[in-house]
Amino acid sequence: MLAAALLVGCFMQGCSSTSRSVKAASVKPDKDRKPAPDFTLKDADGKVVHLTDYRGKVVLLDFWATWCGPCKIEIPWFM
Repeated sequence: MLAAALLVGCFMQGCSSTSRSVKAASVKPDKDRKPAPDFTLKDADGKVVHLTDYRGKVVLLDFWATWCGPCKIEIPWFM
């Protein structure tokens, strides 16, 4: 599991076009949080799903680009 996390981190760094300092992530207090807006998309089987279908569950959104070499390597792992 740790190895997978490190590998993903390396891919993310590999897509970076410039060197920049990384700001530590912080968690907002509950009162300052807003739910993500609902959206609809098709899954790998063509079934329509809504973000609200996953309320209360962890959702991973992976943004990639076709020009990003490490992203191209990562895509088959999600298929």
